[in-house]
Amino acid sequence: MKVNIKQILRDLLHVLTAGKKSKLHSVFVLLTHPLKVYNALRGKEIYIKYVDVVITTVCTLKCKGCGALIEYYNPPKHYDYQAIIKSLNNLLWRGVHINRIHILGGEPLCYPYLYEILCYLKNQKNVNEVGITTNGTLILKDSRVIDILCDPKFRIEFSNYGNSVSKKMPEMIHILMERGIKYIIRETGSSWIDFGNFECRNRDKSELNNMYAHCGLRFTNSIIEGKLYHCSWGAHGANLGLIPVGEKDYVDLSIATNSLRKDLFHFLYSNDSSIEACNYCDATEHPRYIKAGVQPC
Repeated sequence: MKVNIKQILRDLLHVLTAGKKSKLHSVFVLLTHPLKVYNALRGKEIYIKYVDVVITTVCTLKCKGCGALIEYYNPPKHYDYQAIIKSLNNLLWRGVHINRIHILGGEPLCYPYLYEILCYLKNQKNVNEVGITTNGTLILKDSRVIDILCDPKFRIEFSNYGNSVSKKMPEMIHILMERGIKYIIRETGSSWIDFGNFECRNRDKSELNNMYAHCGLRFTNSIIEGKLYHCSWGAHGANLGLIPVGEKDYVDLSIATNSLRKDLFHFLYSNDSSIEACNYCDATEHPRYIKAGVQPC
């Protein structure tokens, strides 16, 4: 089985160096952790840079062109928190180390069991950081969530769609600053990638493989309803039945099988050909863009 050695080492460094950029430090880490390098290359330990976890499709906005396809979830719903934790447990109990887990919606602050998810992640020593993306339309009122966010492992990330949309962001920032909770503001109010519609593009195999090889989203890794996909567009499209999905396009984390670690290693590092979603997507090397956060009139 041919594996992407560069990607394995890159992910390992992201986990072990926790965001440090120095090339000299990276070399030092590789030299001083020969067993970890060996185990990573053999698939005995798996290091993942980034994983999205979708906990709800309920949202306070109805953004045109939402990459999470929220407009297509009718009705939207909250996913079962016990099933989410079970899937994460099956993933993390197999020698998997994750640099960053990102909690997404919909709007995660709508989720009634956010505390339970965060409490679980706080106790996972093989997860370095946890981010929660919010659109700035809600205020955190659950004192338990506010308290747990004080842990340096967590960070709130605002998608700023401007004063007319992200109206509660200033008040929310005030609460976070008072408690010393980490946060950042992502100025996403300008544009999003236009992924297009759900019609098959009928691209040939060479075009699809080239597209996949240069896709900036191919290593984002997205978990939704117990399945790990390569990208959020493919994940939501498959979950909604709008995009066909092949056997190699996801790993089922809802069932703890003996082959799960091997399946994960193969999924993450030995797939150099396109996935089904590539033929239903316009996120090419030169994508089109649309204005972000636009609400219906």
